[in-house]
Amino acid sequence: MVGLGEATHGSHEFFTMKERVFRYLVEEKGFTTFALELSWSAGLQIDDYLQTGKGDARKIAEETLTNTPWDHEEFVSLIEWMRDYNRRHPGRTVHFMGDDIGAPAVSDEFFGRVTGYVRQNHPEALPRLNELYTGLRPIDDVFAYLGKPLAQRQQLATKAQQALELISRQKGSGGEAFEWAEQNARSIAQTAKFLTMNPDDPGTLPSFQRFRDEVMAQNVTWWQQRTGLRAGLAERRPAHARRRHTVPREAARRRDREVLRRPHSPSRSPGGRQADAVTARPRHEPLDPS
Repeated sequence: MVGLGEATHGSHEFFTMKERVFRYLVEEKGFTTFALELSWSAGLQIDDYLQTGKGDARKIAEETLTNTPWDHEEFVSLIEWMRDYNRRHPGRTVHFMGDDIGAPAVSDEFFGRVTGYVRQNHPEALPRLNELYTGLRPIDDVFAYLGKPLAQRQQLATKAQQALELISRQKGSGGEAFEWAEQNARSIAQTAKFLTMNPDDPGTLPSFQRFRDEVMAQNVTWWQQRTGLRAGLAERRPAHARRRHTVPREAARRRDREVLRRPHSPSRSPGGRQADAVTARPRHEPLDPS
């Protein structure tokens, strides 16, 4: 595993170096996964494109990266390169993984990955699952979702957890399809729980940020166990950057503007981009320091 961090989100220089390092690790050291501080569901959508080639890289990037820190041209380039690599190496493809909660949205299609599994394998449980997801499916905008009364968000989070438990009770009945359905249901439950935070109470934000960090670690662990690859997560962000993901968008933008006004702040370019990148390599293979 190699963790690549940054001092600022959106900086062209950071990501330019990261992409060069990632390409080297793939082509020379056998790495296979690029993992990012992006929603689990968005990562799956990007990876579907990388594995199948169905769709258009720019449209996929627009659908998955809009309103995220990664909405930059450099990410389109990365996705295009990864897809081209997979065309040239069909026997050993690279993957894109999102390890974060479902933000800024959790689409109806992603909920369908869970309900579709139940419809096909356990149709008797589908009415109850649909009932549990009523009011939650889809989450079109997490910032608007946070405008719901706290009690309502807590109730929806409880139902999302019950939906996960409903899926988990089917363990052993569906093999690989079950594993993916359970993990996708887990991502929905993780997101719903995270969105029970109160943005107007700064005192609660640290505990929710810790929960989010735990979610990212859990998702990376699941991916590693699922693929059999060694993978991990390394984040290196300043305190102001860590906090900004747990507050409303306008507050985050005000904080960013204040940071950028400070003397000696890192330069940012309009087309810039930054990422938390995780890549996996074969066991026991040393990394060439050169």
